[in-house]
Amino acid sequence: MTDKVVAVEEVVDEQVEITRALRNFRNIPEIEQFYRFVYDNNLRRETKMVFEAITSAITSQKKVNKKKAQAQSKKK
Repeated sequence: MTDKVVAVEEVVDEQVEITRALRNFRNIPEIEQFYRFVYDNNLRRETKMVFEAITSAITSQKKVNKKKAQAQSKKK
């Protein structure tokens, strides 16, 4: 039981850190300049397409990694 509680606490801590990082992410000067560049040059549609491609690549890689981890845990 205690191992599960510790694991849950670790996941919650990671989620809190991710939330904080996302909040501060837009305040980074380079990111603000990027957003300004996109807005000034009317590149919102193209930027959205690029971000969607990146996001789908990341999520598909996470799915592959998750399946590999499940397969390895079944072997043990």
